[in-house]
Amino acid sequence: MAEALPTLYTHPLAFNPTKAKLALEECNIKYTEKKIDILSGQNLEPWFLKINPGGWAPTLVVGENVICESAEIVKWADSQSPLGGDKVDREYIDEWVGKVNLWHGNLFALAFGSRGPVLKLFVEHKIKVAQSLAKKNPDLAEVYQRKIEALKKSVEDPTDKAKVDANKSQLISLLDEAESRLANSPFLAGQEYSIADVIFTSCLQRIPQVKLDKELIDPRANVKKYWATLKKRPSFKAVFGVQESPLSAAGVVLSALAKPIKGQFTVIRCWENKQKGCGGSWTERRSD
Repeated sequence: MAEALPTLYTHPLAFNPTKAKLALEECNIKYTEKKIDILSGQNLEPWFLKINPGGWAPTLVVGENVICESAEIVKWADSQSPLGGDKVDREYIDEWVGKVNLWHGNLFALAFGSRGPVLKLFVEHKIKVAQSLAKKNPDLAEVYQRKIEALKKSVEDPTDKAKVDANKSQLISLLDEAESRLANSPFLAGQEYSIADVIFTSCLQRIPQVKLDKELIDPRANVKKYWATLKKRPSFKAVFGVQESPLSAAGVVLSALAKPIKGQFTVIRCWENKQKGCGGSWTERRSD
């Protein structure tokens, strides 16, 4: 009997899942993708919590093993089919992956992007979902309480100036290091593309989403050239296609909105208008 393909639970608009999916695509690993609707709270349902007690995406199931961290999924994919071979600095890759993984891409997007009232609707809806499911599943009450606290924090953090400033400074430090590295090689860890580039692609993609590319990318000539190269890779469209298309992103959000708003069409139209102007930005918090 053929062994089942790895299963990746993901969401097209979420930040961390892009790291995992890009790694699987670049490493040419066959897998089954299952979209988990984190916006309306599908990730809070008991069946998913049994797979990943944290209730977030990405989650990769490989046989009886479950990998719940995006950086660990990236490393697993690379262990199956090492990107760059012996033409990349493996020690630096480990260091860089760990460093980049500490940057909170969701906080950045929520702090600098267009949030609007829709984010609040989703969070309030998911809190209600968690509260309801906690009553129906008392054995998971502690898990749901942690999720509720994380959801509330997801709205509070982007209003904390100290946290937002630290987050941006952390990104600038990464960009400056990348600028220096790319002065001597076409990719971050050497002459070939590696998982160092995989994990950084998701970070770079966040910047134009919130329209800060002229401030953060353009002044760094090496990073700007590198970013243009990354966007030409076939894997980029496969992973970021929905996020790069305002209409496609709007479709995903509007579909999820049916549950929390139940007819609040004014909010929907407001969000749609922003999308037509390419001003929307929708993300998942790390713990959602």
